Amino acid sequence: VDKVNYVITITNNSNRYLMPATTWGLVHNQAFDLRMTAENYRAISGRGQGYIGLPFQSFGFANWFYSTTRSKNNYHATHQAQYQRQTQMGIDSWYLQKNFQALYLRAGRQNNLDNSAGSIHTLINPALDQFVTLGSQSYLVIGNPSAGSLVLYATRDGDFEIYRDNQLIRRIPAQLGRNEIDYNQLPGGYYNVEIRLVDRTGKVVSQESQTISNINTQTNNGWFLTMGKGMARNHSSPHLMQFGRSMNLQGVQANITLLKDNASHWAAEGNISRPFIFSDLDLTPTLGVMSGEKRDGGYLRITGGNTVLGYASVSRYQTPGVSIYAPNAGSTSASYSRQLGPVQLSYQFNQFSTSQQHRIQSRWDWRRPQYNLALSLGVQKGGQWNSQNNYGVFLNTTLSFLKSSASINSAYDQQQLVTSASYQKEFNDNYGNSTLGIDGSASGKTSSIGSFAHRSGSRGDVSARMGIDNKITNGSISYSGMLAVSPQGMALGRSSYSGTALLIETPDLAGTPYSFNAEGHPITGSGIYAIPIPRYQDRFFVQTHTERNDLDMNIQLPVNIARAHPGQVFSSKADITLNLLYSGFLKDEHGQPVSGVIQETGDTVHPNGLFSIHSRAMLKNIQVQNNLAHYRCNMSQQRNHIYLCHLD
Repeated sequence: VDKVNYVITITNNSNRYLMPATTWGLVHNQAFDLRMTAENYRAISGRGQGYIGLPFQSFGFANWFYSTTRSKNNYHATHQAQYQRQTQMGIDSWYLQKNFQALYLRAGRQNNLDNSAGSIHTLINPALDQFVTLGSQSYLVIGNPSAGSLVLYATRDGDFEIYRDNQLIRRIPAQLGRNEIDYNQLPGGYYNVEIRLVDRTGKVVSQESQTISNINTQTNNGWFLTMGKGMARNHSSPHLMQFGRSMNLQGVQANITLLKDNASHWAAEGNISRPFIFSDLDLTPTLGVMSGEKRDGGYLRITGGNTVLGYASVSRYQTPGVSIYAPNAGSTSASYSRQLGPVQLSYQFNQFSTSQQHRIQSRWDWRRPQYNLALSLGVQKGGQWNSQNNYGVFLNTTLSFLKSSASINSAYDQQQLVTSASYQKEFNDNYGNSTLGIDGSASGKTSSIGSFAHRSGSRGDVSARMGIDNKITNGSISYSGMLAVSPQGMALGRSSYSGTALLIETPDLAGTPYSFNAEGHPITGSGIYAIPIPRYQDRFFVQTHTERNDLDMNIQLPVNIARAHPGQVFSSKADITLNLLYSGFLKDEHGQPVSGVIQETGDTVHPNGLFSIHSRAMLKNIQVQNNLAHYRCNMSQQRNHIYLCHLD
């Protein structure tokens, strides 16, 4: 029962998947990135996810990518510049899906390099050139998001380029010192990646290999059965069948996967996970066993802790290369963190097939009402440094105010000290927020300086930078957003990886500018706007709020969304009523107060010029009449709540 919106919802848990009517629609997320220098370095990348809404509870999905890099090698003896160009493009995954009341049917092509693979629950996640899947609707319900993050230390400002199977899957900005990348930005699964640190001139500063364990073992009950053709191996594409089952039995979550192809290859995996609470100590162990045509294997993960003892995690993946359909590298990792007063200490150990890392970090936060000072000192041994002195020391200092921040970062590795500094200021308005800043760095005889800007608004996010690094001019620009199209209209918005969107049509209120937020997304006056909404959920109203203090807004956004299917673009027409408050003092050109009666509203202006007006539209001028004169007052401009009037 929703008493605020007068809505009563009745559901039946045994029949929770309704069959709402669906129609044509398009929800497409796109991201573009351009990097260039004056020394013939160009890097262009783009990726997108598109959901096409279809009738009869159906939708289509496609994930595409494009990346090209053109760089100049060093001069040879002939003094001829050698150029290297690498281009990758294609469609990673695509499929068509039909939803039934309790089942779903999906057919197409599946690659495990895109984010949509992030809901897998086992290590076995094959790429399929062709496939057909029949499964239960409950298997599609994503449980807890993938927990964890990737910690990387950068010895230069630039970008981390993350490659999987020699394909660029992400380009993420890197600052000097410690960087933390949330696993939700990476594809799901257990796989190896090559991480390259590229500075702003296109030079590869360092590279390392790591193993990502982005597995979500917390899910609902469900099952699926897949039959298809795997990716080509040795000039042949084997036909295979895979079965998966997830169960929650009295608090124990179990996931099972069985796979077999027609070339005598097979794989099987099962894992169980259950949280335990001992007094105030939380522990969540996960045990997995694997087997295949090559060998047996398994893995163990334990996470938990409390505020007194600290938080720790340990994981061991033992010989996971049990089959050609399973990961081929083991790993060991351990971490521990504890808060000691204002200081947080943490330690992390990672051992992969080709490298080993130790990291120790301490972070100190000093919070005051006017500012916040954060210091972070980190030491890393191993990783991207393969020399004898394979260690690095990093210091990050950030001073934050209400709308601005300044930072100084230092890194020492390979007997070289690099220091960078930046300052940025944030501007919030009724249409979104912007960030402007400058940065610079120095290392020996090399230095760099640049400026950057970021804008997050109702149509997406845009970032740009221009600078000079090591006497080489460079620049970059990136954009990410969503395009939503339906028979009711089309609009750009912020990214919606759920695949569902809502078009909001707002009226023109006699030229009066206004703005508000819908579900946390800015709406800036009359027009059509697109905002993301969760998939497979119900919505009967849209949460709105406004932070403007110069007008009062009554906003009604009625919707009727039942089980929002991917690809569906819903629409709502906003009913907005404005109540503007004008208050202050009326004075003539000589600074004398104006009094009388306001012709438009009938309100009285007091002898000292004090007045107050409520209006449903913006006023450009008002007329004031008294026994001696008739005044016209300009309401579009005021200074210290004083409005200027002239004899009419």
